[in-house]
Amino acid sequence: MENRLSVEKSNQKMSRAQRIIESALKQISQDDVSQSYNETAVNNKIEIYDDATQTSGSTELAAPDLTAESQNDMSSNSAMQEEIITSCDDDYVDNTSEDENWEPLSKKSKQRYYNRVYSSDSEDTDTSSDRFSSNINKNCNASTHNVVISSSDSDIAETPKKRVRKRFRNELNWKKTAAKIKRNSGSSYINSSGKTIEAKSLKPPCSINCRLKCTEKINNQERQIIFNNFYALQDLTRQRDWIVRNIKKVQPKYRYTKEGSKRSYNNNYFFECNGSKIQVCRHFFLNTLDISKRTVSTALEKCNNEGFIEGERRGKHGKHIKLDDNLLQGMFNFINAIPRIESHYLRNQTTREYIDGGKTLSDLHRDYKLECQQNKTLFGNYTAFRKTFLEKFNISFFIPKKDNCSTCEQYKNCPENEEFKLIYDAHLEVKEQAREEKRIDSLRAKNKECVTAAFDLQAVLPTPCGDASLFYYKRRLSTLNFTVYDIGNATGFCYVWNEAQARRGSNEIGSCLLYFLQNNCQNRDVIFYSDNCPGQNKNQTIPLAFLYAVEKFNVNSITHKFLPTGHTQNEGDMVHSLIEKQKKLALRSGTISVPAQWITVIQTAKKNGNPLKVQELSTEDVKDIKQMMGNKSNFSKNTLGETVKWKEISVVRVERGSPFHIFYKYNFKDEFKVLDIREKKRGRQAQLKLKPAYNDPPGISSAKKQDLLSLCTSNIINKQYHNFYESLPISNSVDTNNC
Repeated sequence: MENRLSVEKSNQKMSRAQRIIESALKQISQDDVSQSYNETAVNNKIEIYDDATQTSGSTELAAPDLTAESQNDMSSNSAMQEEIITSCDDDYVDNTSEDENWEPLSKKSKQRYYNRVYSSDSEDTDTSSDRFSSNINKNCNASTHNVVISSSDSDIAETPKKRVRKRFRNELNWKKTAAKIKRNSGSSYINSSGKTIEAKSLKPPCSINCRLKCTEKINNQERQIIFNNFYALQDLTRQRDWIVRNIKKVQPKYRYTKEGSKRSYNNNYFFECNGSKIQVCRHFFLNTLDISKRTVSTALEKCNNEGFIEGERRGKHGKHIKLDDNLLQGMFNFINAIPRIESHYLRNQTTREYIDGGKTLSDLHRDYKLECQQNKTLFGNYTAFRKTFLEKFNISFFIPKKDNCSTCEQYKNCPENEEFKLIYDAHLEVKEQAREEKRIDSLRAKNKECVTAAFDLQAVLPTPCGDASLFYYKRRLSTLNFTVYDIGNATGFCYVWNEAQARRGSNEIGSCLLYFLQNNCQNRDVIFYSDNCPGQNKNQTIPLAFLYAVEKFNVNSITHKFLPTGHTQNEGDMVHSLIEKQKKLALRSGTISVPAQWITVIQTAKKNGNPLKVQELSTEDVKDIKQMMGNKSNFSKNTLGETVKWKEISVVRVERGSPFHIFYKYNFKDEFKVLDIREKKRGRQAQLKLKPAYNDPPGISSAKKQDLLSLCTSNIINKQYHNFYESLPISNSVDTNNC
């Protein structure tokens, strides 16, 4: 009776296992197995296949021998996390410094986002890595491998081809990726639920009653070597290859099965040791590798008829919703057509572009949508438009604001750092010195002891300027305003011109200062304050203009003091703020159509005290100060033979009695050093002579003039101003980016 019950239970287990096998084989036949493996993986798999053929005499691979399932199987399977969705543009991978705690979107949010908007057309590829070049046929006598997480330079992602505004994800820095690498190498890791999973270890072998006597064939030292070699692969696909290679399916000579059972074969397990394959029992096989029966069955299920292991397909489905190429190109064309505004301080160093801050990203998308509807073409939704704007371009909205001091912000964010504190204390001392110098000089100016003034170039005033949406997408004429504010008399002097007449370099700034010195500072000591902008203020051209002024305009002395970076706010900024306020009031009554109308806006900007005095410059008013002395000049070595560090200069001074000497110092408390600009050569020394900087007006680009004329054609600009824009000269130079 007991024997019959035992046979029935055995038959039930066998029948259940056969049903599982049939379901697994049916699933294998339905799945499309990816063939896009890398060359290294293919070669390894071919070797495995040949070895299996020679050993078993058959090309048929073993099927899974499933007789029972356990809770350990389920936990092992759930530990395998879904792989990361690949980026929609594989060419751009972020390699810049990022927040180490930054994590990607959750699985559901990421999948929903990509299904709705973007997805790559990436094909399924084999996930096996070339950096793991260990041979899977390692002999047990080989040296023991330590299970270590790879952190080589090969893990570093490729640098993006160009900088864009939105940073790109670096999957190798993700916690999920690090956990996957640790899991595949048998190390302890923390799963997505926050649970710590213990490291893999060698489990006890089978008992001495084992029919195959496994412990007598392979000792614990050899088992440890096998264990280390297996986890040294550190790649899930290659580990499955290893498992399949060491399993052989066999047809039993006889079996007690119930009618309808689908079980047709068993599995034999082997370990390669000392150059030969040794058969072991399943318990010995699983405990040596510290894996579950589910791991073995999964490996066998993923093996196709040719003997290749299917690569990981999680997160690599082919049902991507790809954005149409024409739709994407339409977005590119629209964004590229938006006129750019250059950086005020770093035009030559920065790659970031700026557009007018009068609109938001939502406004841009609405205008893009309206344009597509008018042209009866398809348009992308806001999510796709925003993604394209941030990930394909390095564009920011230009919003005039006061600059924050980077040194102060650095210390504010990390006050306990001693190094930052020393830098901050020195910076604070320089700031206080500059403020005290300016306070004393302002008092002297009010007492008529000297002339103290601050100067600055205002941000570009685009012309025409108004609320018409079409203005935003056309290149407009740049109107420039350079302000000198006399602190003692509380009077502002504004010098205005447009880009068709002159640029905005040091010649233009120096020429404006010469007009101010000629008309307001004869027989006086003059002190100027400005920021450190090298292209306009802190350069070799401005001291030459000062030398010319003390010689030709009878100015006693000129001292130019530079405010420390981050603390350059001065009275010129106040004037520019008044002009911006007046501009908003003026736009209520209509469009500012031509540069001449900016003159009225500036003149009426200051309501109290002395009004702003405006002088409109022409092309002939700009002098070529750079070539005042020709090529015979010295700006690199002082009278002591020391190199002059122009970027570190804090004060520059010229005097009437020293027509070729520039006095300078790096700190307000230092003593002046002397720079003789004459070259020490025989012959006549060059004289200070001024010539016009332009023989003809520099003009504007043909593309900009075409945009301006299109505004005239569409009557966005009033007809009475059409002649002005039609008469604008076109530049012969390729580079017209100075404005």
